[in-house]
Amino acid sequence: NSILMNDKKPKKLIVRRFTIDKVPKLKIEKGFKTPIEKGWFNSNNNELKPCKEYDVDYICSKRSGIIAVDLDFYSKKGKERYDPINNPKHKIFYDTFGVDIIDVIKRFDTYTQKTINGGVHLIFRHDDRIQQTSNNDYKIDTRGGSTNGYVKQYECINDTYIKQIPQDLLEFLET
Repeated sequence: NSILMNDKKPKKLIVRRFTIDKVPKLKIEKGFKTPIEKGWFNSNNNELKPCKEYDVDYICSKRSGIIAVDLDFYSKKGKERYDPINNPKHKIFYDTFGVDIIDVIKRFDTYTQKTINGGVHLIFRHDDRIQQTSNNDYKIDTRGGSTNGYVKQYECINDTYIKQIPQDLLEFLET
């Protein structure tokens, strides 16, 4: 006896690959972090490009399909990287996810940007369990998740598909 309904073959599982070019963007005031348009979180425009009049940010929300994990492991004053040996919080992160930021990027293998100050944005698929936060102890911010947020569009340093956030990183962010 067949366990398939009506003896039909099961349908193929289709895995949709998600790339950054599908993510909606918004206009931001040049040199600021303020959206130009009201209702920006409803934007479907994924074709915006930075220009003289405005900057462009990626929308992080359930609707856009992404969240961002912003690793600010540098000193804003001198823009020097924090030494994980002198910062116990960074040491915990690196002990868990890799010896340096390059290891971290390789481990998560998701779309990644280098920020202007030397940090990185790890872009993952949307997950409602993420809360938009800023953590000054770890210097890790999250954008999107259960709320609307956005991150600046910067230079891509790992141009690959946007992956699901790994369970171990999700648990780390919850602590």
